[in-house]
Amino acid sequence: MNQTPLHEWHRAARAKMVEFAGWEMPLSYSGVLDEHRAVRAAAGLFDISHMGRIAVEGAGAEALLQRLVTRNLASMADGSARYALVCRKSGGVLDDVVVYRRAAGQFFVVVNASNRQKIVQWFQHHAATDSAAQVWDLSDAVAMIAVQGPLALGLLERAGAASVTAMKRWHLAPATVAGVELLLATTGYTGEPGAELFLPSDRAPAVWETLLTAGKAQGVKPVGLGARDTLRLEMGYSLYGHEIDETITPLEAGLEWAVDLDRHEFIGREALRAQRGAGLARRLAAFMLPDRAVPRQGYRLFHADEPAGVVTSGNLSPMLERGIGLGFLPPAIGEIGAAVAVEIRQKRHPATIVSLPFYQGGHA
Repeated sequence: MNQTPLHEWHRAARAKMVEFAGWEMPLSYSGVLDEHRAVRAAAGLFDISHMGRIAVEGAGAEALLQRLVTRNLASMADGSARYALVCRKSGGVLDDVVVYRRAAGQFFVVVNASNRQKIVQWFQHHAATDSAAQVWDLSDAVAMIAVQGPLALGLLERAGAASVTAMKRWHLAPATVAGVELLLATTGYTGEPGAELFLPSDRAPAVWETLLTAGKAQGVKPVGLGARDTLRLEMGYSLYGHEIDETITPLEAGLEWAVDLDRHEFIGREALRAQRGAGLARRLAAFMLPDRAVPRQGYRLFHADEPAGVVTSGNLSPMLERGIGLGFLPPAIGEIGAAVAVEIRQKRHPATIVSLPFYQGGHA
């Protein structure tokens, strides 16, 4: 299995390690609930170096990315970031990504670990016809650490990133943290303020140690994949392989806000336009249970005693202490306030369709 630059630290900290997308990653250190609550109350550090980082550069870089992602990038300012989807011609999602514009002709794109090779090859295939754009994989040379929580930006400021508290969300800038020059982006996956750090792989352990030591008295903790998942679910954020994949379109997943259908040409646009015109047969909906019953991926959803859909993500919300989940339903059934049921261990539990995010107390 692949290992991140922080692998030895995780082992020394006695993290519970699991296989994820071909990587050996920490699931938890002090426990999922403890780590989740630390991020909501203070801050947490996440090793996300398993994710892919792709450079796209050259005079044709913007034009290439315009064809490959669902957002119109022409309006991006230097030092900004934008969430987008990469689609097949059919409209199915190859991956959800974040595009960062460093300067004219200088972009990099963060992709999911499970899709790294697929997206690198997809980008390189389309770049092959355009000598004005070059694509290469930076993932091995560049580590990635997320610092998330209401105290995250203050922690980074004390560690040397002097201007981070003044940065707007979804922006990118050079910074120095713990004496290491790096790129700092005010993006994240938790619903809390924070940043993601892009730094040389060999400097990751020192920066990680410095931040944890500096924040320990305030309750800052290392956080594994378990709490990363419960945090994103409380916000209703999609996870590739659950709410989106090559058989699901962005419109079905409720991500039309990340698709500029009428503003630029991209692969999959015509299929998505046709789907919009015909109407959706299914759409992602969020539901909440009145108690601590826990829905899981694959559990069946019912409406009026008839099967209506399947749970794509579900868990117990650590902050709400109620079962929450996402799943695809016919649009008429998935309207806010509608009553559904989740089959958990052969028993149907009542649930209500709700708006997102589930957790309204985030500080971001």
